[in-house]
Amino acid sequence: MESESAAARPQVQRPSPSALPALWEPLQACAAPTRERLVAAAQGVTLAAGDLLVEAGGAPERVVVLSEGVLRVFHVGAESQFTVKLLRAPNAVGLVEVLTGNPYAGSVEALVPTAGIVVPARAVREEVERDDAFARAVLRDIAAKFEGTIRSTRHLGFDDAETRLVRVLLEYAEHFGRPATGGGGLVVRHALSLERLSREVGVTRRSIDRAVADLTRAGLVERSDKGWLVLKDPAALRSRLDR
Repeated sequence: MESESAAARPQVQRPSPSALPALWEPLQACAAPTRERLVAAAQGVTLAAGDLLVEAGGAPERVVVLSEGVLRVFHVGAESQFTVKLLRAPNAVGLVEVLTGNPYAGSVEALVPTAGIVVPARAVREEVERDDAFARAVLRDIAAKFEGTIRSTRHLGFDDAETRLVRVLLEYAEHFGRPATGGGGLVVRHALSLERLSREVGVTRRSIDRAVADLTRAGLVERSDKGWLVLKDPAALRSRLDR
């Protein structure tokens, strides 16, 4: 089954670098010459669904500021791909590694056709050194992202299979959920097979089968006639995260 985004969504347009200040909040705090130099160094880029934007272990050569699309941040294990979180535009990717010079810590792929503006690592580092206001704004941006990442990785380490599955389903519903016909919850219009969920949650297929079956018996999850996952009661699913 092909995702709605791949099958029906129109291809995105390559953005102009001039759109960068409106997309990336730190540029609204910096000096005008800083903003001008970064825009001059930037270029637009587009990705197809499934393309890798960042690969773990790769050299940090750029910051990518999203203008459109949804990305999946994940870690690759021996037989799994742990989904850490999904990111929707506008968002900046790769900023931490660009500033530290360390290889990318995780991988990032486009879930739908995605567009963004690439800013070379060297240009970002030079302006952070030159412009104190820009550096402070970048620090606030990193701090907010780091806080969210800490929460996500904590859940990966301590939650059971069902709870981790619920978190992933709610992430997808936030970005791809559409009201079900008749008001019966949210239809997640993105292809999520049990095999894929097993990889993304980082547990065995048997554990995913059991978790989905339990949620189905509880009346919280079902498959639509077209094969989409339907979250019958998102609020009840979310309440399970607080138990």
